[in-house]
Order: sequence, then C-alpha cells, then structure tokens
Amino acid sequence: MAWLYVVALTFCSVSCSTTVAPRAANDVVASFDGGVQNSGFIGFTEDGSGVITQHAKDRYNGLIGIYGNKFIPVLVTDEGVNAYTNGTYLIDAEHLVKFGTMNQWRRDGVAPMK
Repeated sequence: MAWLYVVALTFCSVSCSTTVAPRAANDVVASFDGGVQNSGFIGFTEDGSGVITQHAKDRYNGLIGIYGNKFIPVLVTDEGVNAYTNGTYLIDAEHLVKFGTMNQWRRDGVAPMK
C-alpha cells in the first residue's frame, strides 16, 4: 500500500507542477492584394472607418459565413460595409474590429458555431 502512496505522490508532484503556457504567437506578414502587400486594407478615414479592397471585403464575408453566428446579433453579409471610391469599400470601425477578431479565430483554429 505504501508504494501506491509513493506513486500517487510522485504523479501529483510532477503533474501538479506543470505549467500550461499559451501557444506562441507566429509572426504574420500582410498578404499581397493588387500587387501591394497590404492584405486588402488600404487605411483609415478620419472617422475611424477602414478602406478595404474587394478582396478584403470577400474575405470578410467569407469569415461571416464561418463565424458570424458567434456575435450577438448575428453578423450578416456586407454588414458595416459600403461602397467607397475607385472600387474600394468603407468598413465601419465596429465591423473592422469584428473582421480582425474573426480573422484571429481563423488563425487560431477556432471552430465555428453550429
């Protein structure tokens, strides 16, 4: 019986002292969009909205299809996005943050809600 106590004590001292650390962040560089390495984000307007390309808008809508139901209220296609100039789009600050959140979930492998 004493050996069982020693085994249990050893197991607890090893497993209880193990530190759980988050996954290390990977450096990510912007992808090319239209020959420019900007991932489809062109910049900010004075009111904090973002100017994005068609490709970024398509990615945003694709992420809504995967993760849109994780938000309350549920996100719908093109929510917060409006046509701007020269084939670009404005995405308001709130939805730009949600776009970034969904993109991070994709990178982290977060499963979509069913």
